[in-house]
Amino acid sequence: MTGIQDPTAAQAPERLAATQAELARVPTIARRTLDSVGLNKDPQYLLGESSVTANADADLLEFVVTDRNPALAGRLATAYARQFTLYQSELEQQQIRSALSDISRRLHVLAVAGQKASPVYTDLVQRRAQLTTLQALQTAGSAVVRNAVPGVKVAPRPLRNVVLALAIGLILGIGLGFLYDALDPRVWSAPEAAASLGLPLLGRIPRLKKGRPLVMAADPRSRGAEAFRMLSTNIDFVGEENSPRTILVTSAIAGEGKSTTTANLAIALARKGHHVVVVDLDLHGPSLDRFFSLNGQPGLTDVALGRIELEEAISVARKPGNGSDAETRPAWRRGDPGGVLEIVPAGPVSSEPGEFVTRPAVGAIIRELAARADFVLIDSAPMLNAVDAAVLSRYVDAVMVVVRLDGARQGTLAELRRSLDTLHCEKLGVVVTLTDEGERYGSRYSGQHNPRAAQAQAAWRASVRQIKRL
Repeated sequence: MTGIQDPTAAQAPERLAATQAELARVPTIARRTLDSVGLNKDPQYLLGESSVTANADADLLEFVVTDRNPALAGRLATAYARQFTLYQSELEQQQIRSALSDISRRLHVLAVAGQKASPVYTDLVQRRAQLTTLQALQTAGSAVVRNAVPGVKVAPRPLRNVVLALAIGLILGIGLGFLYDALDPRVWSAPEAAASLGLPLLGRIPRLKKGRPLVMAADPRSRGAEAFRMLSTNIDFVGEENSPRTILVTSAIAGEGKSTTTANLAIALARKGHHVVVVDLDLHGPSLDRFFSLNGQPGLTDVALGRIELEEAISVARKPGNGSDAETRPAWRRGDPGGVLEIVPAGPVSSEPGEFVTRPAVGAIIRELAARADFVLIDSAPMLNAVDAAVLSRYVDAVMVVVRLDGARQGTLAELRRSLDTLHCEKLGVVVTLTDEGERYGSRYSGQHNPRAAQAQAAWRASVRQIKRL
């Protein structure tokens, strides 16, 4: 649309254009538009389905109407623009008539007062003449420049919507992924678990077959056994630097695999030629006697209470089997090339296991065992469930922590780290169980030749042949 602007337009074209666009949105024009095309609808319908945009640079107003019927949309847009021009012309005519009426009233007052010769009267007469001329020459201040074209489809637009949905979905998915990762309390990798505890990573243990916890004895060629051999090698390397021989094995909570790790690590160290003693001091839930088929045997509690001597509580590890004599003969004995593995079971558990470990006799037993072996591995209660590990840390060289990956939470590891800081011994490192990394790691090396492992295997076979000849 275009038209003749008033004198103020040059001073503020943007304001004038915005004023005209707002004027076009009055309900009166909308009602007249609907009446002109024969639609009996509320003016708010048209106002809700249309827009008027001002272009101050070109002195144009653009009328846009949307409707399900493309032809009707075009008719409405054209009628809307025309009704605006008529309404604007009416407003201008009304303004002139109002000004003329005001001048005529003032002239009448001056005439009655006998002031026809006054300058004011003369000026008003001139202004009335000008307005009369302007009224005679007045044309519409605006005109329709171009009729609306038939409506084009603006919604729905499936292709655009699909692209936008994919883009928004991708952005939201990535954002939610980062948010979930930031808020997820779980620990997803072995290095992350070690970093959370501030400890070096000693080993990754894959998921073991159910019902076969002593994989080092039952399936020494498996990936799980290879993982324990690598763990024992790391313990040897650490031992060369710091010489920790008495090692307390613990975890944050129960069920993380610390007893299984302790037993298999003991077998792996014994196969390397070490004299190893493994002690069950998890009096809240002892399990080493079950692993090594020592159910009913006297144990450490009997020794601490003075019922038996220490030698009577020490049992030589036996090869697991189905219970027959041939399969439960000693697997490691003193003097065998494969080393020595001895077990001290827990024994009868008292009603107050947390208080029992505070007995001076328990510390004396650990010191005596340390004097007779290369390694003493002590299976202790979980740190967040009992105070046993804190008490026993006074009698050991180092502590090793076992963390189950699929159950680890950042909050749990943070609490465990604070508990570890209170111990009176060196923090050796962390072993992570149920790791996919451990399975891949084990499969990579299980087929490689290892001279030390071959020597241990040869010693194992020689030991078995010697037992069979007995």
